[in-house]
Amino acid sequence: MPRYNYDCTNCGPFEAWASISASEDPAECPNCGGMGDRALAAPFIASAAGKQAPAPVCGMGACARCAVD
Repeated sequence: MPRYNYDCTNCGPFEAWASISASEDPAECPNCGGMGDRALAAPFIASAAGKQAPAPVCGMGACARCAVD
């Protein structure tokens, strides 16, 4: 069972275990008991030289909110 990142509106980010089929469902915050939505993490991107390249930023179509065509 994978561990996912969630965001509680009261406490901020937290991690929780969830089955793949329930990965999009909100999870209970371990601090306050409130429900947190799943947060998406930016992927690690490596360049050909082996150095880390900067992750895409919003406005480049890297997220669902700004999906640039």
